[in-house]
Amino acid sequence: MVSETFKNTDRDVYRDGNVITIRSLSTGLVVGNFIKVIYQGTQCGYQEFDLDFSNVESVYPNACVPFAGLLEYYQSNQKLSFTYKNIPDFLRLTNTLAPSVVRGNNIYQTSPLNIVWKFSSSDEVHSLVEAYLDTVSKSTVCQNGVIQGLEWCLNEIMDNVLQHSSADYGYVMGQIHQNSQHIAVCIYDYGQGILNTLRTSYAPNSAVDAITIAIKEGVTRDKSIGQGNGMWGLSNIVRSNSGLLNIISGSGFLAEMLKCTLEL
Repeated sequence: MVSETFKNTDRDVYRDGNVITIRSLSTGLVVGNFIKVIYQGTQCGYQEFDLDFSNVESVYPNACVPFAGLLEYYQSNQKLSFTYKNIPDFLRLTNTLAPSVVRGNNIYQTSPLNIVWKFSSSDEVHSLVEAYLDTVSKSTVCQNGVIQGLEWCLNEIMDNVLQHSSADYGYVMGQIHQNSQHIAVCIYDYGQGILNTLRTSYAPNSAVDAITIAIKEGVTRDKSIGQGNGMWGLSNIVRSNSGLLNIISGSGFLAEMLKCTLEL
């Protein structure tokens, strides 16, 4: 048991005792701050937390997807419990607090976009990818190659989760931003991370080093289950479409197109 830390109400996530206020789900920075306040809370002896979402005004995949996965990880692996308060309707509809599972044709009963899905098999990945492609092609006019590129990226990275993460589930959410003409997708798992995946085959020096190695051509943990071009191909497709690729694994972060890497 340690003493309570002073709460900073200017941050997007802050804790007062076992009450955690989530002020935003529109940036990936929320995720790191959530991890910090959960750690601080458990160090103070709390195992049950109240999460207050009354200040949330918008939701984006890069916040909702890892947040959803972390909630399930904390509950199943660390035996923490959460009570949710003041949930806006638009947040409830994303299933961030209870991710959807692919069952039969349920993914086609409504749009697969703006919903957090979790997957654990190649059949579920196939269903999700087909549903995403069908919805995107019907919702917006795409230039030649965009749908094919999206299909390749979704299949490769979701398959990476199944093959390399050692996690029970992967999580995914997609959005179409009509005003900016962007497709935003986030894929997350709470598995062993890229550093541990490549540790025995490439001996990376840090989490950033591991990510940098992973996006090179031909890099794979095991040549018998992959050619090692998944992350490299993803990076090339995003670059050729003037997109932005953020990769976060452990303490490492890489932002492609911004040409920056840093250790967190």
